[in-house]
Amino acid sequence: MFETMRKTDGRTAVRGLSLGAGLALSVFGCSNEPARSEPTPLPSTVPPPIAIARPEVVTPPAGTTDGPAFLRAEFQRARADGRTLLVDVGAPWCEPCRRFHAALVGGELDRDLPNVRFVEFDLEKHRPLVEAIGCHSKLVPLFARVNEDGTCGADRREGAVKGGRAIGFLLSRVKELVGSAATASP
Repeated sequence: MFETMRKTDGRTAVRGLSLGAGLALSVFGCSNEPARSEPTPLPSTVPPPIAIARPEVVTPPAGTTDGPAFLRAEFQRARADGRTLLVDVGAPWCEPCRRFHAALVGGELDRDLPNVRFVEFDLEKHRPLVEAIGCHSKLVPLFARVNEDGTCGADRREGAVKGGRAIGFLLSRVKELVGSAATASP
């Protein structure tokens, strides 16, 4: 592999592979194992994931006086956006209402309630609207499906437990409503 050659000035030179090449072979040298190559990825036949929107909370704008008209508009908007629409009636003095709302807007329920829009009514501020849309109840929180005419549907869940179990309890009840909305005919 290497050939030694004497130059006319008395020095010895090496002809052939240089020392650097020899080092490269020792580092990246050959092995007796067959060469491995990365497999060429096949084109994906799986469609890209569908974008899932996190839950959304909307409240009636200040000065809203026609509850059913507001809710009808939200119903149409939710339908156009591919969202499930639910009414959420709570009150500032309701501890489970506050806990659920904080978890909802804080992103804790994003995976559990994708593509759901909540129209949130504060019973203290929006009592006339709540009564006009037929969402009055003896207990809060109240979650209800929305009819196309802008009223609360008969499919509703009301009341909760207090304390650390409130979010899980309410989440299971809301998921029931979301599930029933998905199986309902348009």
